[in-house]
Amino acid sequence: MMGLAFLLLAAFAVLAGQLVNLQVVRHEELLGLAANNTVRTIARDPMRGQILDIRGNPLATSIPAKLICADPPMLICTNPSLSGSYRAAVAHALAPLLQTNENYLLDRLAPRLVVAGGKTNLSHYVVLRHQASLETWEKVRQTMAALSFGVDESKLKSEEQLFFRSLRARAIFATDDQKRVYPGQTLAAHVVGYISGEGGDQTNMNGIEREYNS
Repeated sequence: MMGLAFLLLAAFAVLAGQLVNLQVVRHEELLGLAANNTVRTIARDPMRGQILDIRGNPLATSIPAKLICADPPMLICTNPSLSGSYRAAVAHALAPLLQTNENYLLDRLAPRLVVAGGKTNLSHYVVLRHQASLETWEKVRQTMAALSFGVDESKLKSEEQLFFRSLRARAIFATDDQKRVYPGQTLAAHVVGYISGEGGDQTNMNGIEREYNS
């Protein structure tokens, strides 16, 4: 009995020591790691202001759009019983919707390494299309949801079925974007000016667009 009691006390002492180590000694270190894994800062540009004529009619305005992106590693299955990469099927299905070349899209969906913070990791963010219309994004979303990979998924194991569900739901995603339009087309074009560039890199501008850019 004394030996058992000693073992129980020793076990509780080890457990208490580990708790002190995690909650007191390494508290700040672990809190920082948790924040890095759960907290993200995302900068969202506001809608660019309108340029109106004296009657309040828009000469330049912005409409909501989507930045369509991909997570290439999600297109690769590590299970040896499946084919491996499904980027060809995705590229074939999405190229007409994104109005781009299928081979170009296939290359964009290829896994690539990025270096950040001294570490080399697979990139989980690749831009496929800037300033896509909301209708285009909806077609992409529906196409991905219904995409077939030539596999009878009902006969697969649960983890294999989960891979295909995740691929359809999250491998292709979108964030908010905006597109600059000029309802009057060439009306007062030299005064209003224009902007060009994608993904926030709208550095080529003139006229009122440039004057009041800030």
